[in-house]
Amino acid sequence: MFNKNLRLTGKHAKILKRYSKDKQAEETQNFTVFSDLPTESHKKYDIYLFNTLYDCFITATLIGIIEDRKAESDNSIDVNATIFSDKLNASQNEIDRVFKLLVFTKYNLTLDEKIKKVFTLEKVDDEMDEKIFLDYTRGGLEIIDEKFSSSQNIRDVLISIKEIIEKYSLNKN
Repeated sequence: MFNKNLRLTGKHAKILKRYSKDKQAEETQNFTVFSDLPTESHKKYDIYLFNTLYDCFITATLIGIIEDRKAESDNSIDVNATIFSDKLNASQNEIDRVFKLLVFTKYNLTLDEKIKKVFTLEKVDDEMDEKIFLDYTRGGLEIIDEKFSSSQNIRDVLISIKEIIEKYSLNKN
C-alpha cells in the first residue's frame, strides 16, 4: 500500500501542513496562537501538533476510522502536500496495522473474507483500498481542524489536546 509518493490536495493538504512542523517550502500554512500570559500579551507562537506530515497523516487516519468519518478529495484551493515514498516505505508496518484495523472495523465482508484480505500477500484491490484509506484520512484531518481551528491561545490548544487524550484513552475509569 502506498508504493509511491502520497499527495493530498486542497483543504486537506492545508490542514496537514498547518498542524505539522516539517513544512514543504511551497504554500506553508501556519497554526498561530497568542500567548495567554500577561507578561507576553499579544505575542504570537506558531504551534505544531505533529513533527511530520506523516505523523499527522497516520493520526488523522486513525481518528477518521474511530469516528467513522470519511471525506472526498478536495481541490477547492491550490495547496498540495506530499509525503514521500521513502517515509511511507519505512512506515509500512504501521500503515499495514492501520489498514488491518480499517478492514476489520469498516469493510462489509465476512470474517473469513476480512482475514483473507489482511493476511494475503496479494493486494488485488490495492487502488480501491488506498482510496478508502485516504477517505478516512481526510475525514480525520477535518476532525483535527475542527478541534483546533478555533484555538486562540496556548491554553485553548492544551485544553483541546487534553480532551482528545481523554476521549481516545484506553484507560478510562
